[in-house]
Amino acid sequence: MKNNHHKLKSTGNDDFIQSQSTSNGVNPKTIVIVGRMNVGKSTLFNRIIGGANALVSPIAGTTRDWQEAKTQWRDTSLRIIDTGGVEQLPKRKSGGAGSGSAGEDEGMQAAVERATKKAIAKADIMLFLVDGKEGMLPQDRSLAKLILRKQKPIILAVNKVDSPYHRSNAALFWKLGCGEPHPIAALTGAGVGDLLDIIIETLKQKNIKTPDRNLQLTTDNVQLSPLRIAVIGKPNVGKSSLVNAILGEERVIVSPIAGTTREPIDTDFERDGKRYTLVDTAGIRRHAERTRTLEGVGVERTIKALYRTDVALLVFESQEALASQDLRIAATLVDNTVGVVIIANKWDLFHEQSSMAKSEEQSDVTKRYAAYIRRQIPHIAWATILFVSATTNRNVQKILAVIEAAAREREKMIPEATLAAWLKRLTYRPHKNKSERKVRMPHIYGMKQVSIAPPTFELVTEFKVVPTKSGMQKETVRDSYIRFLENQLRASFGFTGTPIVVKVKTIE
Repeated sequence: MKNNHHKLKSTGNDDFIQSQSTSNGVNPKTIVIVGRMNVGKSTLFNRIIGGANALVSPIAGTTRDWQEAKTQWRDTSLRIIDTGGVEQLPKRKSGGAGSGSAGEDEGMQAAVERATKKAIAKADIMLFLVDGKEGMLPQDRSLAKLILRKQKPIILAVNKVDSPYHRSNAALFWKLGCGEPHPIAALTGAGVGDLLDIIIETLKQKNIKTPDRNLQLTTDNVQLSPLRIAVIGKPNVGKSSLVNAILGEERVIVSPIAGTTREPIDTDFERDGKRYTLVDTAGIRRHAERTRTLEGVGVERTIKALYRTDVALLVFESQEALASQDLRIAATLVDNTVGVVIIANKWDLFHEQSSMAKSEEQSDVTKRYAAYIRRQIPHIAWATILFVSATTNRNVQKILAVIEAAAREREKMIPEATLAAWLKRLTYRPHKNKSERKVRMPHIYGMKQVSIAPPTFELVTEFKVVPTKSGMQKETVRDSYIRFLENQLRASFGFTGTPIVVKVKTIE
């Protein structure tokens, strides 16, 4: 069952985590996991939060944007941030074979390090993770100098300590000057509970105020779960730029390199007293979800993220023609019954490159382009279309208002009496489809709305067996009539921005 932003969230636990709910209205304390590449930061992050939010692989540099999640330990709310590995790449000479690739690598690593430094700035405690198997490397020393300059509490954890030999080596990390090394094995969970106890004690000793313990939930202090918004589309359509534009900060890494975002990145924020979770997702390419590469796993997680999404922003480049992959992504959104807002991004480039945009009035251009979109993707013709430029901020300020409107429509409930009167008027109209002059329909007893998010209706009909040219067959409600009902529901009650589900119940 999908969450919506008017229901309390609940999540699974593991052996370490007591609860992942932080709905007591007090900001949790921020613990930022830092370290060089491939020391196990994402594995530790997943272990602490009791899930598999962060993408884990043996490939160095898998994590690029920082991930965050909220959890609770010993009645204390914590916000855990997983960061990309900080690693100084060797300087390469310009020119020669492969220099373009080297430049891309260095540019990407610089972006990862900038993102990590921003995450560190938010930290109440820095959890410095090193690799007990590889031992102390020059990158560990460089990073230790960086975080020591921040003058914030540091807890040093030595990961991959799963044997007495490696445990004895953990003491070598005293030389970093970051305090006592605490041996753990994030993969198995050994020592992680003790590490969390040390974090709580450090918060107390440093007089960092933690949320109230044992808060009794009442109708006055229950916080509703945030509205979850997923930004989805093909690679390189400007999803990450759009996320940064909505947030008003460089939260996720933006690059012209396709596939920069490798996994869904959640960001919690507030605007005008309302709480949101914005999810930047990996670009979905055709057939990528069928592979077990990093890209394939990232796409798989993007699709799974839709299970908990309230409204999705379907993003594409306005200066490019809609492709079959855009249609497939739209169909995936409908299959997952999430609300949809269509974002025609890079509208500034469309005006620069399109002869139509230069020769017609602005309102005429947007009307014609909106009509084109609805012709190409008719199964989400009910979605609002916004013409946006993430780089110039054109219409970015309108996005949250349109999302809120779609969320309200998802939770709209039609009174049973109103629906009965509407159905009575509707059944007087003869229904015809394109292939038949007259459509024989079963007797309809009634219709009621059975749930919201998405709005779901139950149509009650009579079971009959009728003669046909091929023999006696069960009389059914045709798909064309279901579509007719959906269109009439929208015409009468709105439901802009949300799919509608009509189920048929047959009685004998």
